[in-house]
Amino acid sequence: MKLRHCWFAFIPSHLGRHKAVDAAAEALSQAHRYYRTMRFDKSALEAALTSYARAVSLVQKCIESPTERYEDHTLLAIAILSHYETLIGNPRSTYLRHWSGVTALLLARSSSYPPSDLVRAMFYSMWDQLFRVPCAKGVASPYDNDLFLSIEPAAIDVIPDHVARLRRTGQQLLIRLPRLIADARRILNEPEIGDGTVIATMGTLADTYSKSNNSASEDKMLHDLRVARTERPVDRAITPFSFVFESSEVFSAAVFYWQTRLNLVNLCVYLMRSLPDLLWPTSDSANLSLTGLEIEQARLAADIVMSISHGRTKGDFGMVFLTQALLAVWSALSYKDGIWRGTVSVDRLRSWTLSCIYDSLGAQGRGKQAVRLVEAASQALMGGPLADWSGLMGL
Repeated sequence: MKLRHCWFAFIPSHLGRHKAVDAAAEALSQAHRYYRTMRFDKSALEAALTSYARAVSLVQKCIESPTERYEDHTLLAIAILSHYETLIGNPRSTYLRHWSGVTALLLARSSSYPPSDLVRAMFYSMWDQLFRVPCAKGVASPYDNDLFLSIEPAAIDVIPDHVARLRRTGQQLLIRLPRLIADARRILNEPEIGDGTVIATMGTLADTYSKSNNSASEDKMLHDLRVARTERPVDRAITPFSFVFESSEVFSAAVFYWQTRLNLVNLCVYLMRSLPDLLWPTSDSANLSLTGLEIEQARLAADIVMSISHGRTKGDFGMVFLTQALLAVWSALSYKDGIWRGTVSVDRLRSWTLSCIYDSLGAQGRGKQAVRLVEAASQALMGGPLADWSGLMGL
């Protein structure tokens, strides 16, 4: 995926204007130099550590300054340093610590700082803070409020309207999902919970299901997609044909929308199967039935499966982006057997999905431990025990 389609594209316009950003960029450059030596060159490591220490000192001064604390250049410098941690080979927790700092500053500065294009682009890449960390803790996203739900996507290039709308719908649902999952967990695990709370939760789920459906933008996006024969034989055995996306922006918007929508559908299906006596609210805009949900569940999973081949062409960036989507597919296959969509056995699809998750995680794990973590994360996303969700994502 091209860096111009994320907040990295905004870095050049901030260089030479703020010492903290310049120092952070220098540290990142030195870390990349060390990374290219396969992390063997001690002199490259020393240069990276020296640059990092200087950058941290300057960022600390920005944070301590009342006039600079909430400015864009402070947020950008911290974000750049998070990627230094990745290249230098530090634990993922150090990467997340920087983004926790960005979160604290964003929440503190509130509405007094209208989000710039840079901040909007950064916000749309903060999946850990928006979704994964809250889910791992079993709490609502700290951004689950009107201020942050209204933020529009941004990029250096012009984003087509239907793609921007689809991306925004996915972002809004991503922010809302941790609260919905936590509420579902209460219904499933707290027998003493009152009927009023159950009814309110069901109503919120049904309302969110309706409002997160952006079929108009999705149809426009699908109409513009090309379909080609799947290249890799192992993938072709699962899906003979795959989507070809015209740009990384369209690819990310589509997969993001499908995975968040599928997570919501998985949650509703799991609740319906676990608590069949629950009465779901119905209206003209939201009439949830198990049959209808399972049809949509299969369709969304198929859309993601047909996107894997394109993700592989984007290398590590593409596959890492697909991790969460693949986990949603794995969840959709829970408690199913037989033939999937009339062509492939569910067991075979499940095995292939797990293999793709391995590919997306790189060297982070295979074998029984990885399977256990995937299953634990899958259950956690459907209101089950939190268990080892954090282990899978390295939180």
